[in-house]
Amino acid sequence: MRASGPFDVAKYEARLNLAIFSIDRRVLNLAGAASGIDFDTTVVNSTNLIEITNGGSVINASGLLDIAHLRLKRAGQTTPTLEFRFDYGVTLAEQGAQIRQCQLTLAPTERGKNELKLTGAVNLTKAGTLTGHLKLAADTLDATRYYDLFSGQPTPAAAAPTATAPAAPPANVEPAPMKLPFDNFTLEASVGKFYLREVAAENFQFVAKLDGSHVVLQPAQLTLNGAPITATADLDLSVPGYKYDVTFSANGVPVEPLANSFSPTYRGQAKGRLIASAQLKGAGVTGVNLKQSLAGTVNFSFTNANIQIVGPKIKAVLTPIALVLGAPELLSSPMDYINASLHAAGGKIEVPAFIAHSAAFRATSAGVVPIADVLMDSPLNQNVDIALAREVAGKLRFSNAPTNEAYATLPTFARLNGTLGEPKVKTDKLVIVGLTAAGIGGALGNKAGGVLQNVGGLLGGNLQPAATGTNAATTNPPPKSPVNNLLDIFGKKPKK
Repeated sequence: MRASGPFDVAKYEARLNLAIFSIDRRVLNLAGAASGIDFDTTVVNSTNLIEITNGGSVINASGLLDIAHLRLKRAGQTTPTLEFRFDYGVTLAEQGAQIRQCQLTLAPTERGKNELKLTGAVNLTKAGTLTGHLKLAADTLDATRYYDLFSGQPTPAAAAPTATAPAAPPANVEPAPMKLPFDNFTLEASVGKFYLREVAAENFQFVAKLDGSHVVLQPAQLTLNGAPITATADLDLSVPGYKYDVTFSANGVPVEPLANSFSPTYRGQAKGRLIASAQLKGAGVTGVNLKQSLAGTVNFSFTNANIQIVGPKIKAVLTPIALVLGAPELLSSPMDYINASLHAAGGKIEVPAFIAHSAAFRATSAGVVPIADVLMDSPLNQNVDIALAREVAGKLRFSNAPTNEAYATLPTFARLNGTLGEPKVKTDKLVIVGLTAAGIGGALGNKAGGVLQNVGGLLGGNLQPAATGTNAATTNPPPKSPVNNLLDIFGKKPKK
């Protein structure tokens, strides 16, 4: 470390040059120890010019911090070499601070110059609050390398709780009110191009106005992988859980880059475009308050899609349906279209329409979800109507398989229940027995004729096989319990 320059004690004025060279990595490791980060190698240099004028009432500071050859160790892994450079120029006075220059430069990539600039002024004349304007701007940013360094790293183990440790906050409790230390403060951001893995955003514009507990976000807009996205928000943080009025619109956002970048489950398993809109008002985030205040609509659809059925919740819904139908194609056929609309009001979430479509099936549902005190415990209770592709219905020997339509609509045999957090499906096998009985009869031969006649009457279906040849005038006597025989076919023993 080196410092030089004149200092006038009488005028309390100075011009100092302060330089720091090659900070030892062991010093840096003292700061990084709590997070489990070890500075493997690094070179840190800093040069600064500090000018004190007007009797000490004004301070001008400028300089740079250069971090080169930085490699970090965490959880036994060493990062590639990183580079950082921080340039600044700030004026501090009694009235506040002016940021003439504040620039962070990361190692450039083929996609980004990686220069992020902050400018603006902050007024400090009002005690306890900040008034002013700050603007964050960049031409091109590529955060992929730095995101990859930390996104997959395990966090250090938490310390064991002690007898004096504070109790965890109770579940399902609204966040406490907040008053931010800002008064008529504007925060603005503008980024030409931003890259993160396969995500490419352009023309990002963001303006937030902060005034105590009132936050207004307008506009917030960008183009994400070629698709426009806009949002607005009006937040009142002065009440528990906060009041909000938000809007959102996305028109044709490609799903594949998002899935590949952030969802290991759906990497390489999801394609298509998302069209979505939302307009919601409310107060609070727990079910208790959402029942009283939530109002608005949400609409979304995936078009030109190719979404594999790999998510745990959607598999929990479709697997029982596929099993009772004996149609594994339902799980292996990717969905090419999904559409849903929701309307919230009066303590309920109404689902006027939900459609999931694939080459093998079409599933539709509608209903009302009453909001529970714990939102994810809100109960589900609505029919799921299934239509099978003609080829699938024919292979399963459904008696009503169409010959001139793409899909065969089945009688309702599945009902969505469980909760929002854990959806389940209950199926009625007897409905499927009625649909497949005629086809099963053809597969079993004429010995099943009497069985099918009795089951047909029991289930209300026209299940009699067509009479042919010498068997047209004769039938086998029915067994005592025709339903038992058919249930045996489906692997379920009847109760005695």
